[in-house]
Amino acid sequence: MLFLVSLMGMTMLSTQDLPAQTLRDDQPIDVSAGRCEVFENEDTVRCEGAVRVSQGEAILAADRMTIYGTQEEGGFRRIEAEGAVRYATGENAMSGQSATYDAATTTLTLIGDVVVVQADQVMTGGQLVYNTTTGATLFTPPNGGRVRGVFYTANDAR
Repeated sequence: MLFLVSLMGMTMLSTQDLPAQTLRDDQPIDVSAGRCEVFENEDTVRCEGAVRVSQGEAILAADRMTIYGTQEEGGFRRIEAEGAVRYATGENAMSGQSATYDAATTTLTLIGDVVVVQADQVMTGGQLVYNTTTGATLFTPPNGGRVRGVFYTANDAR
């Protein structure tokens, strides 16, 4: 049996719904793009053209990204992504129109036509805040809309 959920307001997925996948200090961060412009005085890199940032199983991809670094640590503090944004970790994938990853809070905020797919399960909404450390996910609806999810039980014929 197919179980269809359509909720008003906000929906909170359990931390078991999306496995946590955070950026780690012990793995390199790979950035690739069609073009990148480095602004050393601003500690910023602006990339465009099928931009992809990956580390381990975590992949963030978009048409354009601005990466705000931390010169002292050699890492980054924030990534802003625009245009056809996708975030994937193994079997799980999220997409939206724009996104911001904040390293201090380990949260990824996706905005605009957000879709999350985990195996056969699908949720859609206007905005998603995903904590990559804990796996906690908060969905909010688009203006005047609703959050929607399609979930299958173990007895569903697929």
